[in-house]
Amino acid sequence: MPAIDVPGIALRPVADSDETFLACLYASTRETELRRTGWSEAQRAAFLAMQFNAQQRAYRACPDAEFLLMLRHGEPIGRLYLQHNAGSLHVIDLSLLPGHQNRGHRQRRAGSGAGAGRECGQDRRPARGTAQPRAGAVPAARIPDRAGPRVLSTDGLGRCLPGRP
Repeated sequence: MPAIDVPGIALRPVADSDETFLACLYASTRETELRRTGWSEAQRAAFLAMQFNAQQRAYRACPDAEFLLMLRHGEPIGRLYLQHNAGSLHVIDLSLLPGHQNRGHRQRRAGSGAGAGRECGQDRRPARGTAQPRAGAVPAARIPDRAGPRVLSTDGLGRCLPGRP
């Protein structure tokens, strides 16, 4: 598991008992766009359940993935999903509850996550990673710019970023 050095923030593996929190977290990431649909609460709930389950299945299919819950003083505030490959570490997903956004947690995670492979005894070459948010689509897409790495390429869905030595 990656080591972190942010006071009050800890990571732990996701457990089956975290499913309700993860579903609520996912719903919080879609709240703004769903408000514009005009759907009833029941329609939104059905859509969110379907999308959350599909996303979880897709993430669980990622080989060598690590699924971590972010805790602040013991309370869950987000998730960090990583994929470890030879010489690289990919951020599959990084989500925080709205009340914990824009506090620098993600920036710190992005900075500390790049060295996680080296801390676990993996290849010491600089890691390469990818950031999931669509460029310009969400505030999280600006994190790599604030965290420091330059964008190597973008495909419209994600961005390839160099790791930090």
